[in-house]
Amino acid sequence: MKQLIKNFLPPIIVEWLNALRPDYGWKGSYRSWGDAKAASGGYDADNIFEQVSKATMAVKNGEAEYERDGVLFDHIEYSWSLLTALFMATSLAKTNSVSVVDFGGGLGSSYYQNRKFLSFLENVRWNVIEQDGFVDTGRKLLEDEKLRFYYSIDECLANTKPNILILASVLQYLENPYDVLSELLYYKYDVVLIDRTMVSQKSDRICVQRVPSTIYKASYPCRILNEKRLLDFFEVSGYSLVESFESIGWRTSSFEFNGYVFRLRQ
Repeated sequence: MKQLIKNFLPPIIVEWLNALRPDYGWKGSYRSWGDAKAASGGYDADNIFEQVSKATMAVKNGEAEYERDGVLFDHIEYSWSLLTALFMATSLAKTNSVSVVDFGGGLGSSYYQNRKFLSFLENVRWNVIEQDGFVDTGRKLLEDEKLRFYYSIDECLANTKPNILILASVLQYLENPYDVLSELLYYKYDVVLIDRTMVSQKSDRICVQRVPSTIYKASYPCRILNEKRLLDFFEVSGYSLVESFESIGWRTSSFEFNGYVFRLRQ
C-alpha cells in the first residue's frame, strides 16, 4: 500500500515527505564517497547481513514466499523486466538454458524470486558475486547445482560462461561504479540488465541512504547516477539499449529508480 501511494504522489510531494523524515531516506550532498562513508554506518554492518541471511533461509525453507533486502513478503513480487531479459538471453543463445552473473546479488534473492519460471529451462546456472560474508554463508547453506557463489568475477568465469549480467540495486552503492562496470563488461554478455538503479538528469550526487528502522538500523553511502553518462558508457562499451523502464522505488523531482535492458552489438 505504501508503494502504491508513492506511485500516485507528485514527485515534489515525495521529496518533501523524504525531507521531513530525518530517520530514513536519501540525505545530503557530499563532496566525496569518503565523506559520505564517514557520515554513515556502512553497508557491511552485521545487522544487515544477519537480516538478509535470516530472511533468505525462511524463503529457502518454505516459511515465506519471497524476500527483498531482508524484508519478507507473503507473495512474490515478480520483476517482469528481469524475467524478460532472462528469456531474451536464452533466445539469443539459441538454447534452453541460461547462465547468470548476478553481481551484488546478496544470497540469491533474485534466483529464489524467479525459480518458478526458471524451472521451465533445461539448464540454469545462477552465479552470485558478493562480499566475503555473503559468499561464505551462501556456499555453506544455499549452494547447489544451480545456485553458486563467488568472491570475484574472475573466479566465477573460471567455472562458467555466462550470457547475461544482472546489476539490480547495486551500481548506486559502489564507490567507483564505472571502474567496476569496465571490469565486468570486459567479458562479453549477450544481455545486460540494470534494475532498481537511482538516476537523474543532473550531475552525479553522493548522499547517505538511511534505512527505516522498521527494516533494520543502517546507513550507507549512495550515488545518484547521471542517466546520460550511464547510457553513454554502455554505448561506447559495445551495447545497444533495447528498452528502459521504471523500477520499484521512490520517484522525486531530483531522482528516480529506473532499469535498462542492453544487448551486445554483433
